[in-house]
Amino acid sequence: MRGFLLIMGLVLSSTAPAEVLVFTDSAHPVTNIGNAKVLYLDRVEQIEKEMSIGLPGNIDEAEMIAKERLSGPEGAKKINELTQAYQGLLQAWQMGVNKVPAVVVGQYVVYGQPDVGLALSIIARKQSSNLLRSHELPAETRPSLIVTPPKPR
Repeated sequence: MRGFLLIMGLVLSSTAPAEVLVFTDSAHPVTNIGNAKVLYLDRVEQIEKEMSIGLPGNIDEAEMIAKERLSGPEGAKKINELTQAYQGLLQAWQMGVNKVPAVVVGQYVVYGQPDVGLALSIIARKQSSNLLRSHELPAETRPSLIVTPPKPR
């Protein structure tokens, strides 16, 4: 854990603290998360399945039951979860994330590394080597490890 905190300090020690985002899905669990924000890209599908449990085959009946479920406090909670899940999908799309797991810090993304702490150490090494060179940060040439996500359109 101490090493993880040191890595986090190196990664976040640039002029403005960058948020650590982890994009994944239920088939690709991540470990050593620390304070990173984890966004599950299949969460919308999971919530929709949860909300449709026990609904009858008749569309009119199912619609009536679904409306009843959504009108209560549990329904409001599910709507909030669904909204957050869609926001995560939108954020991944805007950042150009195309594989999971993806650990994103600022302009860096590490694909395919389920250990968030290890991904952060890769980013920290890249940042420190670029800081020592004292020039613009180049795009990484190994897209399976680190790439610069495209700008939102």
